Amino acid sequence: MSVSKRKVAKSPATKVNKRETNLFFSYVNIKDGEVFAKRAKRGNARTFILFLTRLMQRYPRKKIIMILDNIRYHHSKLVMKFLKKNNQRIEFWYLSAYSQDLNPIERIWWYMRRKITHNLAVESMEL
Repeated sequence: MSVSKRKVAKSPATKVNKRETNLFFSYVNIKDGEVFAKRAKRGNARTFILFLTRLMQRYPRKKIIMILDNIRYHHSKLVMKFLKKNNQRIEFWYLSAYSQDLNPIERIWWYMRRKITHNLAVESMEL
């Protein structure tokens, strides 16, 4: 019995230096499907409040209901102070733990990842 050795063509490898991610705060208007999203360098109380302020500017005469997960900064003293000051304009509904799939925006992010970035190697995450 003879065994032959064949050369196997190698696919070009993409060198990955580090795992990069993008952070977006986002809102979907469930009445018309409009998505409002803002990119942030980090997720914290200050960047979340900045997003909420921009969201209120986008919908100046509407009451906004946010469906939120329980990430720590959603409950921070700074965010609660902002919410108390703007309680006529914005309301938070918190999901129970491990139930992100009940949040409408998560379905949109899932779809976008699947259709746009799934199994895609890029040089940089910069837009």
